[in-house]
Amino acid sequence: MNIDSYCKEGKNGNFCILFRNTSALSVDQIHKIFSEFGNVLSVNCAGNERGMRFVSYKSKIEAINSIMSLKGHESINLTPWMNKEEKDLKSQNKYKGTTDKEQLIKESGATKDNLHGSAGNRNSMMESEKLNDDIPDLITSKEVMQNVNDYNAYSNNYASTLKKIKIVQAGEVIVANISKPFGAAYILHLFESYQPICISSIMTTTQSIRYCHVYFQTPLEAHKVEKKFDKFPLHDNNLIVLRPEKLASEIQLL
Repeated sequence: MNIDSYCKEGKNGNFCILFRNTSALSVDQIHKIFSEFGNVLSVNCAGNERGMRFVSYKSKIEAINSIMSLKGHESINLTPWMNKEEKDLKSQNKYKGTTDKEQLIKESGATKDNLHGSAGNRNSMMESEKLNDDIPDLITSKEVMQNVNDYNAYSNNYASTLKKIKIVQAGEVIVANISKPFGAAYILHLFESYQPICISSIMTTTQSIRYCHVYFQTPLEAHKVEKKFDKFPLHDNNLIVLRPEKLASEIQLL
């Protein structure tokens, strides 16, 4: 088991782990749980109350200890980071090349009555394909603690630490109309200069529109990607690259 697949070093030197917040934990609850294993620097949020959560530590030892200790936790099920070389999951439906944006909006739940439906109903959109969130057996506590020097240094007072927590809203775009030969690894490569932090598997609507969700460190990065890549020609199609709120608003114009 490669524990590094659950821990990613950021460009600022911090170490980040992620999970889907299926238990709808608050930021305070997440911080309290993860603070048991080290000094939490930030908790980044993406999507609705059950969306992705990104927790950062200063040191890799703290992150590793958190990964090891949270195995089997009733509310936290850590997700491995997707490798750029990872092969695309096979689509269940035959590709038809449609560019029906209204159908995509309908599939993602963005309606006139719910302008944020595409972000709020993401669970139903991922029923066809899901990331494997199950964590295999990890190394034992004894093996981890051999590399820890006086771990008591990390037992900071929770109340004082909470005041220093930095909550950052991550940015998101929905990438749709993806041609059949291209998968998640290529989309990451396409957006590489904008520092994407996570990508979903490629999913397919009932109208055979292939799409995925891509998350960025800030909403500004997501806006830049939308501006540059929406209607970007890729193979036989033009990509649809829109933030959830932008995608939802366009239904009013159809």
